[in-house]
Amino acid sequence: MSKRTLIVFCGLLLLTLPVAAQKQSIEPDTHCDPNFGTDIGGNFAGQSNGAFITVAGDCTATPGCDDYFDLNCAGGETITATFCANGGSSPFDTGISTWDGGTNLDCNDDTCGLQSELTTALPAAAGTYRVRIGGFGGDAGAYTLAFQAPATCTIVGAVPVTLQSVEVE
Repeated sequence: MSKRTLIVFCGLLLLTLPVAAQKQSIEPDTHCDPNFGTDIGGNFAGQSNGAFITVAGDCTATPGCDDYFDLNCAGGETITATFCANGGSSPFDTGISTWDGGTNLDCNDDTCGLQSELTTALPAAAGTYRVRIGGFGGDAGAYTLAFQAPATCTIVGAVPVTLQSVEVE
C-alpha cells in the first residue's frame, strides 16, 4: 500500500467513526470565562524599569479560582502576567485572561506545563482593564502571580461586575 493510499484510507476511517468514538472535551474551558469572584487588587503602580511585581493570592475556597485585579492604563501598553517565571508559581492548573469590560482581549492556558503566561497589548484607548486568574476544571489553591506593567498603569481595587453578555475572541 502506498503512503498516499494509506493517508486516504486513514482519513476515510476517521470520517466513518461515530462521533462518540472521537475525542471530546471532558472539562469545560474555565480559563476564559467571565466569572470574577475575588478582587486581589491593591493600589500600586507598574514599574518604570520593567521589573515584575508579585501578587500573592489564595483561591482555595473558590472552585475554578476566579480571582482578578483591575488596571487603570493610559492605553496602548503591553502587560505580562505569569506563573512561569519572575517569581510566579502555582500548584494548580492555571489560566490567565484579560478583559475590556465584557470583551475578552486574550487568554492563555498551559505555557509551561499546567501553568500559564500571558502578554497582552491593551487597546489604544485609556481605560480600566481586568486580569483574571482561573483554575481549569475547578482547580484552585494558593499562588503567586508575577506581573509586569508600565508605570502608566495602576493596579486598583475593583468592584465585581455582573456581565449580561460576553464576547470571546
